[in-house]
Amino acid sequence: MKKIFTVLTTILFVVLFKPTYGQTITSVAVSPSNLTDCTNMSVTVSATQLCINYIYNGVSSNVDVAGGVITVSLDWQTPGPICLGALAFVQETENLGQVPAGTYTLNVVTILDGVIQQTQSQQINVISCCPVSSSISGSGNTTSICIGQSATLTGSSTNATNAYWSENGVNISNAATLNLQPTTAGSYTYYYVATDGSCSDSTIHTVIVNDYPVVNLGNDTSVCNGEPILLSAVGGTVGATYAWSTGASSFNYTATTPGTYSVVVSNNGCTGSDTIVITGLTTPVLNLGNDTTLCEGSTVVLDATATGSGMTYTWSGGSTSTMPTITVSTSGNYQVTATNNIGCSTTDDINVFYQNIPTPNLGNDTTLCAGSTITLNITPVPNGTTLWSDGSSDPLLTINSAGTYSVTLTTSAGCAGTDAVVVNYSTVNVDFGSDTLDLVNANPLTLDAGNPGGTYIWNTGATTQTIDVDTTGTYDVTVTDMFGCTASNSVVVVNTTSTNGLLENNFKVYPNPARQYIIVEAKGTDVSLARIINMTGQVVGMVNVQNQEQISVEHLTNGVYFIQFSNRDGQVIGQTKFVKQ
Repeated sequence: MKKIFTVLTTILFVVLFKPTYGQTITSVAVSPSNLTDCTNMSVTVSATQLCINYIYNGVSSNVDVAGGVITVSLDWQTPGPICLGALAFVQETENLGQVPAGTYTLNVVTILDGVIQQTQSQQINVISCCPVSSSISGSGNTTSICIGQSATLTGSSTNATNAYWSENGVNISNAATLNLQPTTAGSYTYYYVATDGSCSDSTIHTVIVNDYPVVNLGNDTSVCNGEPILLSAVGGTVGATYAWSTGASSFNYTATTPGTYSVVVSNNGCTGSDTIVITGLTTPVLNLGNDTTLCEGSTVVLDATATGSGMTYTWSGGSTSTMPTITVSTSGNYQVTATNNIGCSTTDDINVFYQNIPTPNLGNDTTLCAGSTITLNITPVPNGTTLWSDGSSDPLLTINSAGTYSVTLTTSAGCAGTDAVVVNYSTVNVDFGSDTLDLVNANPLTLDAGNPGGTYIWNTGATTQTIDVDTTGTYDVTVTDMFGCTASNSVVVVNTTSTNGLLENNFKVYPNPARQYIIVEAKGTDVSLARIINMTGQVVGMVNVQNQEQISVEHLTNGVYFIQFSNRDGQVIGQTKFVKQ
């Protein structure tokens, strides 16, 4: 090996740090210019050293025939943090000897303290100078097999007097065909060498022997029915592929049911497999039922009694019971876990809701006046039903007769609330017994409006229930009871003395009821005037009476009217009534 070391020493500066790329390659020369495998090959490198106090460790080289790479390295180290700033030049020639024919990448690198500073690369071609050539049939220069598998390499040569297979420099076979069956994983390099006695040529082939993946799914196991278990194809390596018996293709697989599971792991064409049997254990069966809605104040018994032996129960949702049943009286989610004597458990839950019982309010009992109505109004329950005692379901109910009326509101859960109200009708009836009373029977006469406890207004100004009268005339009264209901009536007081039955025998009023007119017949009497009086005592018509008169009533409103008769002296001698339709 020839070494040339030249240093130009000129101190320019001092730097207290290690500069990067301090060693710069200025030129690379490969000789001879026509490279053959019969001649020695050398590489001359010129480089610049930045700091003159760097320690130069020399040059080294490596020829990787199989990889087609030649590396030439120039190495330095620093004595400390101080760089004496002057340039120094280094030139090295590295003799590589006889390099086998082939195409190579030449990498020239400078290294400072173990760190590559610069790399220059170029491609060189080494031509064989030997007429002998060798080759190995097949595709590529690498064969990959698994342990126990066979590999066959077939070599051929041209212009050779001898050919053989070599491993690690040792002749292992002179046959053209090399049968291999390695038992140990690894990389094996074989050369097929051809020679004519003066020169030789060789072809390299690498056989990679891969081990089989050792897959372990673990021991057969038992799990509770419904409980998942994670299976992992332990033993698989990076780049491996997985084929589960279920069709899955990942490293992990989650089994959810008992059964037999297997996986085949493939790596570099070598496969390994394992099988595991998963047995299912009996799991308790329990059912709390569907979610439920109850009415306030009620309770429900939740029964979690499960099938199996040696059962234990754990409740949540506010209950600390360990019994299979609990009584619930409040809303909430209730969950129970039942565990049997082999440790398998099942969990179920139920939501319990409570609805308020409706409280309809129809108000107090009430009393109405005859002919009046009242409407009962209730607010319906959302998503519920309304039912009145008469079978109707409208929120409104109009009442026009006495009785007890009730309504029931029912929620969607069947919670029902009822209220009732009593409706009475007050009837005020003023009855004097006759439309005409005669002083001949009693003097004074006592007029009684009835309806004790009411208030009274007589046309005489009296406010009592009864009044005594001793003069003829029309007496009317309005009665109001304690419920505000009113009624009016009037009576004619006459003094016939010796003419009793006069009206009955000598007066006729017809038609009755009347629509357009009435006819008054008065025979054999001294009646001269008839007054038509309404129910409030107001005179609404007057006519002089002869033997027979037709009186128009078409203008009168429908109702009951009195006809009061007076004699020529103006004395009221009687009255009768008719109905206008």
